[in-house]
Amino acid sequence: MTKKDIEMAEFKKGDKGKWTIYTDFAKNNRSGVLDNEGMVLNLDRNTRTAKGYYFVDTIYDNHENSYSKNYKVEMKNNKIILLDKVENQKLKERIENFKFFGQYADFKSLKSYNNGDVSINSNVPSYDAKFKMSNKDENVKQLRSRYNITTEKAPILKMHIDGDLKGSSVGYKKLEIDFSKEENSELSIVDLLNFQPAKK
Repeated sequence: MTKKDIEMAEFKKGDKGKWTIYTDFAKNNRSGVLDNEGMVLNLDRNTRTAKGYYFVDTIYDNHENSYSKNYKVEMKNNKIILLDKVENQKLKERIENFKFFGQYADFKSLKSYNNGDVSINSNVPSYDAKFKMSNKDENVKQLRSRYNITTEKAPILKMHIDGDLKGSSVGYKKLEIDFSKEENSELSIVDLLNFQPAKK
C-alpha cells in the first residue's frame, strides 16, 4: 500500500468502514506439503455484522491434489457461530473455539525486544520490524498452548504496518511469528488486520 493508495481509498459519507481480521497456522507436516488452517472475518461497522469463513488448505509443491475447504461462520456476542455442517467433531470444535491472535496477544513488552531491525517510512506512513523473540514471551507461550508447535526454537517476529489504523484512515497490519527451523521448512502464525471503506 502506497500513500496514493491510502489517499484514494476515501470513505463515502456515512461509511464507518470495514475491519478484516485474519489468523492462520501453517506447517509442513510432510515433505512438499503445506497444511494451512485459520479464519477470516469481515466486521462491517455500518451493518454491525461479522461474517467470514474458516479455511482448511492442503497445498502440494506441484499443486496437484491440493485441497481447500471453507466453512462459513459469523460472530455474535464475541462468539464464533458455525453456519455450515461439519461432520468432523474435532474440526467443529476447533472452529467454534477459534481465537484470533489479536484477541489474546500482548505486545506491551515489545520495546524490550532485542536485536531488532526497524525501518520507518514517514511519507506513507509505513513501518517494518523484525525481532528475535524468547520462549519466555507470553505470546509465544500462548501460541505453543494453542497450536502443535513441535520445535523448541524461539521464533522470529516480523511486522509490517501501513497507515494509521485509526479513525477514518485506511490501514493494514501484518504480523508473522516464524518458528521455522530452516529455510525450506514452514511453521508460522500469520495475523492480519485491515481497515477499508465498506461502501464502494
